[in-house]
Amino acid sequence: MRALFRLPLWVQILGAIGVAVVSGWLIGPASPLGLAGSGFSGWVVSVYSFLGDLFLRALRMLIVPLIAAAVITAVAKLGREHAFGRLGLKTLGYYALTSLLSILVGLTVVNAIRPGIINGAPGGDILVPEADRAALAAEAMGQVGERSSGDVIDVFKRMIPENVVAAGSDNGAMLSIIFFSLLVGYTLSRLGGHPAVQTVARFFEGVYEVMIFITDLVMRTAPLGVLGLVGEVAATTEPQE
Repeated sequence: MRALFRLPLWVQILGAIGVAVVSGWLIGPASPLGLAGSGFSGWVVSVYSFLGDLFLRALRMLIVPLIAAAVITAVAKLGREHAFGRLGLKTLGYYALTSLLSILVGLTVVNAIRPGIINGAPGGDILVPEADRAALAAEAMGQVGERSSGDVIDVFKRMIPENVVAAGSDNGAMLSIIFFSLLVGYTLSRLGGHPAVQTVARFFEGVYEVMIFITDLVMRTAPLGVLGLVGEVAATTEPQE
């Protein structure tokens, strides 16, 4: 058993995926053992769901403190080294290059495999009944038509949090957290000569190190989390003909 935990983490995760797929098939709707819908199958699915939920909750728990501490610490150090300008240029160039590469890869893959095309016809024409196509098209056009320049303005509004504590309790408000962290880090870099400010900077550095350590502990449980997430899906998904 100890030898399993000594394997590289990626090997453990791949093994967990394999076990989850096989076990999900054995107890799922296409179970060759006739276990579909049995009490044992339901119990296993509940265990898988429990493991997956615990793993996801642990990851969500780390998001805000880890990102905030990392951004504040990095910006404070960069400010002391007067590297903001060079970092901005490098970031812009990196973003432009990676965006170009991702677009080229996406276009190449889409043109090669043509997703959504089944036997030379659009998949929607085959999978969606003709009576429902008009309603779905109208709904999609309505959602697109509702978009306006106000959406861009809302993004800038959400960037500045009215309540940092409330934003910190919402993993969906990461833009606000990042903006506030950048502001705090920049301020620490500008006021770095004050002893009290240095104490605050060291505090966030300590928080960052603690969160990195906790993240490592959580990631060691990734095989169990992946086992639960994949196993639940494999055990509850109807096979497609």
